[in-house]
Amino acid sequence: MLRPKKHLTRKDIQRDPFLETVDQAQAHLEQNRNLYVMLGIGLIVILIGFNIVNSKRQTHSVEASSSLGQALIALERDDLNTARFQLETVKNDFENTESGHLSNYYLGKLKYESEELEEAKVLLNKFLDNNSYDYLVGPAHIILSDIMLRDDDLKQAINIINEGLRSVNKESDKITLELQKAKLLLKNGDKALSRSLIDNVLNEENLGSDHKKVAEEIFGKLTS
Repeated sequence: MLRPKKHLTRKDIQRDPFLETVDQAQAHLEQNRNLYVMLGIGLIVILIGFNIVNSKRQTHSVEASSSLGQALIALERDDLNTARFQLETVKNDFENTESGHLSNYYLGKLKYESEELEEAKVLLNKFLDNNSYDYLVGPAHIILSDIMLRDDDLKQAINIINEGLRSVNKESDKITLELQKAKLLLKNGDKALSRSLIDNVLNEENLGSDHKKVAEEIFGKLTS
């Protein structure tokens, strides 16, 4: 025989655990509606703020790149006054951008070439402290080394080249620095060590013609 259907009473429904959980959740939402609305609004404001800041950063970066580009064009044209002005602008107005960082190298090199050695040293060291441009690490160390050489600090000049050798990755940059070190060692009277470096360079496979020419010039001085 079929059992008679059980009629659910209000009391039975209230005792249903699932329905009780739903009721509790609805009650919680009702009681805390304002809190959740405020949290939602806060999240939206944060997201909008992030997008605005990110957009401003991108715009700032584009402006910095444009200014640096103008400076490099001026350098290419040997318009040094314009180049210096543009580089100073990039350094001061866009300090925390990649272009602002890169301007330290080019402005430092300009100041070195115009005999403003102390300012050049500060700028080049600032560039190296936060370097992300490997292809300029070698040249920066060579300039700094020459500044120390002009200050009659040959030992520090060699130390700076050694720092460069530990910092560069490209083989061609290492050879350039090794040749510079060989020159300094020769100047310091360390002919044996200088000769060892030159021999190593000349034994390099696929040695570039420029590097070979410099190495042979140093070798000639060593053997004369």
